[in-house]
Amino acid sequence: MSKAVIDIQLNWIFIIIVGGIILLFFFTLASKQKDVAETKIARTVRFDLSSIFTSSKVTAGSASLISIPNIGISYDCAGYSIGGINPVKPQVAFSPSLFKGYQLMAWTLDWSMPFRIANFQYITSPNVRYIIVDDGASTTVQSKADKIYNLLPEQYIQERGERKPLLAKELVTDATALNNIQNLNNYKVRIVYFTVPPSPLPSIPPALVSMEDEDLTALFIDGEIEGAGEIKFYQKSSTGWAQDAGIENPSATTYYLGTPSLLGAIFSDDIDTYNCNMREAYKVLDKVAEIYKERTSSLKTAMTTATRTNCATELGNAENKLTTIIAANKNLIGVTAPQGTGNLGTIKSEADGLKSTNTNLQRLSCPEVY
Repeated sequence: MSKAVIDIQLNWIFIIIVGGIILLFFFTLASKQKDVAETKIARTVRFDLSSIFTSSKVTAGSASLISIPNIGISYDCAGYSIGGINPVKPQVAFSPSLFKGYQLMAWTLDWSMPFRIANFQYITSPNVRYIIVDDGASTTVQSKADKIYNLLPEQYIQERGERKPLLAKELVTDATALNNIQNLNNYKVRIVYFTVPPSPLPSIPPALVSMEDEDLTALFIDGEIEGAGEIKFYQKSSTGWAQDAGIENPSATTYYLGTPSLLGAIFSDDIDTYNCNMREAYKVLDKVAEIYKERTSSLKTAMTTATRTNCATELGNAENKLTTIIAANKNLIGVTAPQGTGNLGTIKSEADGLKSTNTNLQRLSCPEVY
């Protein structure tokens, strides 16, 4: 083989090697730029979520639509996770386990017993479908399903003169109507029943059988919506339902305390995450109740000294009720989930009594507890 031919072959080998190095350089550069861009977007979304939680703490009762980049957001007990950055952890927030799309709905309600304890925050996607199944109550009395449906934010919101989807909620009248619903291509669907789980369990609507198991969930509610009650979480399993026992709570049964807590179970599709948030709520209740108890005790002493007997008596009643609330609530702190409605019922009953006592104090022109 001549020297000229060898030189040509070496030149081509050199060109291929250099070309490969150049391609590898640009590929690495593009990959790094992609990672940087994704991290930047994730940090922007994290900042936006932090701002939502901060503003929601002082704006209870409002619902808003938040625009975000279309980046996957997951939610569990650790908080809202975007990419590989540290999660955002609000005090008490209820959400589905996964977000998709360009918008979020943010809603906030006070949780009070009867004094304000905390703002419960509800974050979901307009593309998560909530189907509320009527409980069959008399047509002369508003059903639990009606009450919850009407309490939830509206389906649409007006922004700059444009009507935009806010919350994909719907009310169905019975099992027949539920079985006739259509698949609207929502990436998650949650069905809410106001009954104990019957035997056999309700069938999955035919149009939703093709959904992935983790994307179709159900909640069964047993109790008055304003009080304390039992809830059971279910998830689609092939063509039927299976209880969502979670990792922490093998019984797959947990409980709610008050309407905001019940709404939290509706927005949560995972029992462990729901219980985790309620544990945080009980911790806050403990701290706030202790503060009110100390205040009430001081007021009672002052009224006794001032010989305002009626005021001192009512404040003594209030102090006793706060003591009972604190004792029952301490049984909820540190456990995975309440074991029955006993302590919850005690808290609700004493909270109702405390509200009446506070009204009496106001009527007597006495210092009020809250």
